[in-house]
Parts: sequence; C-alpha cells; structure tokens
Amino acid sequence: MIAANNLNEVQSHVSMTGHMRAVLAVFVNEEVWQGLGEDQRAAITKVLDDEATKSLQMAQEGEAKLVEELKGRGMTFITEADGLDLTAFRESVNKQIAQDFPSFTPLIEQIQAVE
Repeated sequence: MIAANNLNEVQSHVSMTGHMRAVLAVFVNEEVWQGLGEDQRAAITKVLDDEATKSLQMAQEGEAKLVEELKGRGMTFITEADGLDLTAFRESVNKQIAQDFPSFTPLIEQIQAVE
C-alpha cells in the first residue's frame, strides 16, 4: 500500500510491526469434507500446507523487495533491532481489540495459537 500509493511522499518512517498480513483462506463445505476419505483429506491438507509455505516465502521475498525500493525513495524502516518493542505493540493492540470487540476473543486466541 505504501509503495502503490506513494505514501513515501508524505511518510518518512515505517515501523515493521507485522500487523498487516494477506491471508489466503480455503473454504470447504463441511459435509463434502466429511464425505472424503481420511487419505483424501490428508492429501488435500498436505497440498494446502505446502502451498501455504510457498505463499509465505513469496510474500516475505516481495516484502523485502518493497522495503529496499522504499529505502531507495528515502524511507526509514524501524525494526526490533532498532528498538521497536513488538511485545508492547501487540499487548496494546490486543487490549484495544478486547475492549472494542469482546466477541472476537476466541478468534484472536485461534490466530495467536498459529504463531
């Protein structure tokens, strides 16, 4: 978003909090899924896991290229190595989400369990 919208023209720094991620979700009808044999479900799950790994690698490579491009445009990136406190950031955001959207708590817990 920063590169595509030339936000570097009005923003000089980026904190690398990792709070924005693209997710490729796969939805399968539960009845159809349960109608498959265990070997079929295992094969589909393996393909999806393998593709998720490839997708993550592509995203990380793409992000690295964009960071270099934006550095070339004069932007500064702040990371944990520079003192960015990701734990404090996450705690603050999670506290606000819990306050504003209490019904999201089970979903947030599921997401955090993936990390």
